[in-house]
Amino acid sequence: MEDIKKRIDLLKSNLKKWEYEYYGLDNPSVSDFEYDQALKELIELEKKYPEFLTIDSPSQRVGGVISNKFEKVKHSFPMLSLSNAFNKESIQKFIDDIKKINNKANEFFVEPKIDGLSISLIYENGILIRGVTRGDGETGEDVTTNVKTIKSIPLEIPYKNNIEVRGEVFLDKKTFEKINLESDKKFANARNAAAGTLRNLDSSIVAKRNLKAIIYNIPNPEEHNLFKHSDVIDFLRKNNFMIAKESELCFGFDGVSKKIDWFYKYRQEIEYDIDGIVIKLNDLTLYDEIGYTSKFPKWAIAYKFPAEIVESKLLDIKITVGRTGKINYIANIEPVLLNNTIVSNATLHNYEYIKEKDIKIGDYVSLFKAGEIIPKIIKPILEKRRDVIEFNKPTNCPYCNSKLFKEKDEIDLYCLNEKCDARIIESIIHFCSRQAMNIEGISKSIIKKLYDENIIKIYWDLYELKNKKELIISKDLNIKYKSFNNLINGIEKSRTNSLERLIFALGIRHVGEVASKQLALKFKSLNNIINVSINELLKIDDIGDKMAISISNFFNENNFNKHLEKINKYQINTSFINEFNDIEIKQENTKYKNRIVLITGSFSISRNEIKKILTDLYGCKCVSSISKKVDLVIAGKNYTQSKVEQAKSLNIEIVYDEFWN
Repeated sequence: MEDIKKRIDLLKSNLKKWEYEYYGLDNPSVSDFEYDQALKELIELEKKYPEFLTIDSPSQRVGGVISNKFEKVKHSFPMLSLSNAFNKESIQKFIDDIKKINNKANEFFVEPKIDGLSISLIYENGILIRGVTRGDGETGEDVTTNVKTIKSIPLEIPYKNNIEVRGEVFLDKKTFEKINLESDKKFANARNAAAGTLRNLDSSIVAKRNLKAIIYNIPNPEEHNLFKHSDVIDFLRKNNFMIAKESELCFGFDGVSKKIDWFYKYRQEIEYDIDGIVIKLNDLTLYDEIGYTSKFPKWAIAYKFPAEIVESKLLDIKITVGRTGKINYIANIEPVLLNNTIVSNATLHNYEYIKEKDIKIGDYVSLFKAGEIIPKIIKPILEKRRDVIEFNKPTNCPYCNSKLFKEKDEIDLYCLNEKCDARIIESIIHFCSRQAMNIEGISKSIIKKLYDENIIKIYWDLYELKNKKELIISKDLNIKYKSFNNLINGIEKSRTNSLERLIFALGIRHVGEVASKQLALKFKSLNNIINVSINELLKIDDIGDKMAISISNFFNENNFNKHLEKINKYQINTSFINEFNDIEIKQENTKYKNRIVLITGSFSISRNEIKKILTDLYGCKCVSSISKKVDLVIAGKNYTQSKVEQAKSLNIEIVYDEFWN
């Protein structure tokens, strides 16, 4: 038996080495045949001697597990999006803004923006234990079984401390072409194919598709003694991850500009699709100092390549109505390939845009897609104009025929009829959306069918669906017993959401996700917000005059009392839920409120959890470098000596106890 174990260990060791040579180094030392024969032998031995099968065995890449669904997983660190730049002037401004904060910041790491889907990988004691999709940035789906089939993702790494790494899963160009040639169902582009593959419930199908993954990020690098992004990339390379070999450390705007030109020139020669590049400040210790906007970090930006422009025929212009009553214009065009995707719709902004550009139905138009999901029409091609139809400015809502209204300082038209079917349907869709009440098991099409069948007429009616099981199943809604139960579970779960989701779901004009969270954090309960004055609202970051007036008007209108009745009837939670329920702001802890805090060392919980406690509960700002602005230093085991000494020299208070305990 000892000989069998030695043989299995040798096969595993060889296969892992060969996988890294092939994917990580692009320098295989054995043929595909030799690799396949070794893998075949390993699988046969593990079947015969299952006691020697381990979770990090290369045999686990074959797949074969079929899941019912993917479990939701909350990310330990949010997976952030980046702001976009479409020209070098924006890149110059990005660098200048950083240098205004710290003039020494001159190193930037430039890497390809891979057109794939983001993934988070978690290793414990060097073994891959979980793979999670980006999801909404806060919560993703556990796709561990499928991730293990990706040969460029190591099942075991030399680094034995617990660590999370992040990157992009993709299909290279050759593999994508091969899949489309062999498949009856054609994918529009490699990204869609990769996304569909990673979320396939049958892992054996995933294994056959030959997905790849490039890793480029560690969300908490300082905890692993990594203080520059270039250090992170070197660390990932040394731990057998596939990295983007085209990445480069650049100096100042000139260096970044030259690398942008290089990527643009050679992008077609790269083995995978890229839709731009990512530029990151190399010094990780400056990230907190540089800071964040309400949505994006200020220390990184995505540069999008000049837009591809194509031509198509404008077949029609459709009018839609949003939940606020805003009139939207959608161009129906002859299907055309744009940025590797077949598109048949484009946005037209508003009527003034159509008039200004002299766009008519029947025109051939030029369109592009620059960082947007829906393409935009640039202009009509007048030399091709033949038989065209003038698009007249709408005067009435196409759904309820109400007279359209335009405010004095706004360009958009609005339907003011709150009973308009289109507005109500859109408000229900918004209420159920992931950013609002996050009701799983429901889709736009199901919402529309339920509305058309008079089963729901307002979003509060969703909470009555549990009493209409047989009626719903009897209708032609594509809802059976299992999907009905899933829907009801999603609706019931939404009643316990934290306050900020309810605020956003109510659809208060001008109030987005960020403002909803600010209101919930500040006032803690819906009752407190109802009675707040405009002056108090204006004291909150990110809330200006227009938004404050809108909030005040919403809660003071008679219509809100109807909402409040429903909220109470269905026992919807109206309080801010502290995710750290075992931690309370006690009298002796008020020194943490609204302070600038630096954290150093290790603790019983992760630094990210500590930061979340400080920011969410105490309104703190957490930084990573010592300065006179710092109010407190929280020092754990193995703290950085120099930081603590510097804090002492500046008479900054140092806290050694874990106050959250």
